[in-house]
Amino acid sequence: MSKPTLLYFPIRGRAENVRLILEAAGVEYEDAAPSDWPSLKPKLAEEGKLPFGQLPTLTMGGKTYAQSHAIVNYLAKKHGLAGNDEEEQYRIDAAVFQCDDWRTGYAQLVYRSADYQGEKPAYLKEKAAHHANLMQNFLKASEDQGNTFLIKGRLTSGDLELWDILDLHVELDKNFLEPFPVLKSYYERVANVENIKKYLQSSRRPQQINGNQNGRSTLVIQCKKEGDHHKNCCSIGKCIAIELWINEFCSMYIINMVHVKEFISDTTQTAVNGTSCRSL
Repeated sequence: MSKPTLLYFPIRGRAENVRLILEAAGVEYEDAAPSDWPSLKPKLAEEGKLPFGQLPTLTMGGKTYAQSHAIVNYLAKKHGLAGNDEEEQYRIDAAVFQCDDWRTGYAQLVYRSADYQGEKPAYLKEKAAHHANLMQNFLKASEDQGNTFLIKGRLTSGDLELWDILDLHVELDKNFLEPFPVLKSYYERVANVENIKKYLQSSRRPQQINGNQNGRSTLVIQCKKEGDHHKNCCSIGKCIAIELWINEFCSMYIINMVHVKEFISDTTQTAVNGTSCRSL
């Protein structure tokens, strides 16, 4: 039987919860990205492989599944990562729906903000902290019962959804979880689950978080070398362009925000002059 195929853009986005549950379940899958989405979209729709006109989709066993939450729920039941009874499933669903509320505010900051950098501190201090406090209290009820996850003693799809939204905010500010010790220990606990840890350390995880460059506490700058892509291309060859973009075939250069303006100016001029860019 062929591997399941996850079709989504080469970012984490709304497919990351699907990737996480596939990884947690130990399922080998193909992570495919459309090379020409405007052309592919009507073709898939005509073939009945785009049920709701959007990605992600998961194709397996000759069937195509859509809507990330529905896919996750299906996989959770299939691989023992759902609740065993109504009470357990309630806790999972409650956490997931609360994460969706939280994600709405996050998406507004990342995609709709007129001043992303200017609005980010207030978002983290107010809206994000409010949601974090709610989730910490929800987890405390579990921990008071001796639970290590949402459900006593075992990982479920709800943990992966909650971990994902926490990770998005750690990407915004690496110290975000410091005022929330229960959330911090929980975040680390989920990240150290064997299959999740392997995924996070692997090249399978997309480096780009969102459909734009917002969502990180640092700026990632890469160069594209003329011809073939090479590891450490900035330090070994002639660069023809500087892109604020993630490319899995090139090394990433992550720099402190205070040096961004100087670095962009210096490196862009270097690239224009046709000499090697400096790596950081």
